[in-house]
Amino acid sequence: MIRNLTISLSTILLVVLFVPFSASAQWHRSLIDSNRLSLGIYGTHYRDLLNTRLDRQEFGYEGADMSALKGENTRFDMGLGLDVLYFISPTLSLEYSGSKGTMTGANAVQYYESDIRFNGLALNVALKRWITIKSDQWTPYVRFGWDRASFSSTRYFEKEPGVPSYLREEKTLADVVNRLSLGLGTRYHLNDHWHLFGAVHYASMASDAWDGFNYAYGSMRGRDDMLQAQIGLRFTPGKTTHMDRKPHVRSGGAVRDAFMDSVVKANTNGLQRLRQQVDSMGSTTNRLLGLKQDSINRLKDDLRRVEADLRQKDALLAEVERQKQEEKTAAQAVRNDLTKALEAYAKLGIVVKELEGKVNIVLPSELLFATGSSVVNAKGKTALLSMVPILKEKTDMGIMVEGHTDNKGKPASNWKLSVDRANSVVQILTSTGQIKPERLIAAGRGQYKPANTGVTAADLAQNRRVEIILTPQ
Repeated sequence: MIRNLTISLSTILLVVLFVPFSASAQWHRSLIDSNRLSLGIYGTHYRDLLNTRLDRQEFGYEGADMSALKGENTRFDMGLGLDVLYFISPTLSLEYSGSKGTMTGANAVQYYESDIRFNGLALNVALKRWITIKSDQWTPYVRFGWDRASFSSTRYFEKEPGVPSYLREEKTLADVVNRLSLGLGTRYHLNDHWHLFGAVHYASMASDAWDGFNYAYGSMRGRDDMLQAQIGLRFTPGKTTHMDRKPHVRSGGAVRDAFMDSVVKANTNGLQRLRQQVDSMGSTTNRLLGLKQDSINRLKDDLRRVEADLRQKDALLAEVERQKQEEKTAAQAVRNDLTKALEAYAKLGIVVKELEGKVNIVLPSELLFATGSSVVNAKGKTALLSMVPILKEKTDMGIMVEGHTDNKGKPASNWKLSVDRANSVVQILTSTGQIKPERLIAAGRGQYKPANTGVTAADLAQNRRVEIILTPQ
């Protein structure tokens, strides 16, 4: 019966996952490439909890409910499981899992061994909205689960004196019951394809017969609780950023543009399909049903309205594309002006580059500061002031100043030094009064965003830098 249940659940899952794939190969590829589906294997530990009235009742001898890790015949209860996760959004994921293992327990006179299996579904809710973490690596979550728990348990005896006669024989129980669980867990992403996970669940089920003896009476079932801990590894095929690594909420020009692009394109495709449907409906209806002319005229009016909406969406898409091109052109012009203004310092390692509408100016620390100092030297001050006339004119661009260090020394000292250096650069850029202070942001990244992960002196020198990032507002 248990094996048939497992096969049935597995069959249902395969049908749900793969029947739509055969109907639409494009949807299949989209699902796999989107990094929403994860396959995992995990080890799990079960521990029976003695926390109900029936668990604690005794029969006049050392016959309290049997507990794990007690007595010579018990062991650390383990199992092995497989699961499939589908990430509905960066916050929600649906999990199907199945596991198999053993449980043991003992009291003063008896012990049991039980083969157990779980098959069920769970909803995982990520805590990104409430907990501030690195969104691209750690994801803590709450798990709500439902299982069909099946077991086959046999009870044995260690000592017979004092045991009532009706309990002296070995007894085997088997059952299939429902189990509800609530737990906490976390996922740690090694990259977009592999992530580790661990979780602890508190579960309650409609039976207390794990130990081979159900304390319930008549047709009433008992109840038992357990803790279940998991640790495992999952693999996710795909070509894009893992859905779980995306933050709950984003803002900014690039994300805004991407969102607008997707909305406009989705609406355009939908309207095109609607126009095709209207055309098909008009010709088919006119040919087979002989609609009256007034009905056809109404359909044509609807079509004209749809076409007008389509033209509006096309115009919106063209406007978005134009704005993106203008931002890119403006950024390239700023880059060219800054490259020319800093031409005298090019041999000293200054780099000016443009990427997706942003301009990034990288200044080596050796040009600006003495070792361990946050005071800008004369040559560095001259270089910074040469940028002021250009930055002054670009009032539509925000200015972020980031300080970076290598990993030598204590992290706290490096972090403070990077903040102090960023502040020093901001003070010089605003010292002439040509750039409004509200346009600037000073930030220290310490040693935690290296430009080069090598260990040579040249590699470390690349990490000691100040970056000035210009972003369209």
